[in-house]
Amino acid sequence: TDPDNECATECNGAGACALLPAGASCGANGECSSAFCVDGVCCNSACNTLCQACTLAKKGNGTDGTCGSISANLDPDAECAGALLCNGSGACKAGLGDACLLATDCVSGFCADGVCCSAACTGSCQACTAVKKGSGGDGACGNITGGTDPDSECFGAISCNGSGACGTLVAGSACGAN
Repeated sequence: TDPDNECATECNGAGACALLPAGASCGANGECSSAFCVDGVCCNSACNTLCQACTLAKKGNGTDGTCGSISANLDPDAECAGALLCNGSGACKAGLGDACLLATDCVSGFCADGVCCSAACTGSCQACTAVKKGSGGDGACGNITGGTDPDSECFGAISCNGSGACGTLVAGSACGAN
């Protein structure tokens, strides 16, 4: 026992304080058997790199006491600059609908029409921006509205049919000037 309340836990029987195991609540490195108190718990490592955490609450997965990557699309401690988010692999990347130049700029791994997209969005008559699709928001790949062809993917007088292909409009669609 610890009659003078000197230890954060019980004494180890040899006149010294017993150190806390991984995952136990802590307030300082010296309280932990690992010598690492991170995010308020004893952690298995220093866990001090970008987009890494030691609690389930911050990582979004795993267990308390084990350092790991923060899940994609999270940034609980605002480590990433601006609107960037952790990508699940220890790096900061742009989220869906944010501007990009390359797929590697995005958490999703897809850059289409200049924004981070939910999918590759490379099919005919598909787009990832509301302006090109004719509806919806930026960041979700979708079919281009029937009767339009913003990227001139279809040949001649044929335009997108609203179902992700070039050709005549789907039944029940309003006809355009073509």
